[in-house]
Amino acid sequence: MHTVVERFKQIYGQLNAQTLGLLSELYSDDVEFQDPFHQIAGLPALRQYFADLYAQVESCSFKFEEDVTQGNDSVLMWTMF
Repeated sequence: MHTVVERFKQIYGQLNAQTLGLLSELYSDDVEFQDPFHQIAGLPALRQYFADLYAQVESCSFKFEEDVTQGNDSVLMWTMF
């Protein structure tokens, strides 16, 4: 599982408006994604959500603070700036 978490961090570090195809390396076609403001179903909708987000920013980075893995489940805490 550790390598999956590291791959997740690596891909999020590469995300920008031109690299949203990388999301398919992390999420399945039937992904259900939820943040505090949105609930999104399906990879095409998630790509569009990220495209809309990145269209409004000049730059975006993630600083991963901590991750906890137990069995097949992981929680990652990050600061986005």
